[in-house]
Amino acid sequence: MANGTIPEVLADITARDGKVLHMESVKGHKIVTSEVPLAKTFGYATSIRSLTQGRATHSMQFKRFSPADQETRKRLYPLFETRH
Repeated sequence: MANGTIPEVLADITARDGKVLHMESVKGHKIVTSEVPLAKTFGYATSIRSLTQGRATHSMQFKRFSPADQETRKRLYPLFETRH
């Protein structure tokens, strides 16, 4: 990814409640390693293509289960209460 797009990509990761873990350059390419809650990754492929004018790619890999944040719990609890 081009140097000019890195701040925008990092801002997008942060806006999705993500954490940037590592950045490195490999053969002229920038690699950003981050953790982002799965619920916040929907639409990310479109977002990163737009931010980088189609030059960047991404991949996801499951790392662990974590408790949902307060906002997500408030949104999901009513859905489970109606099933009883």
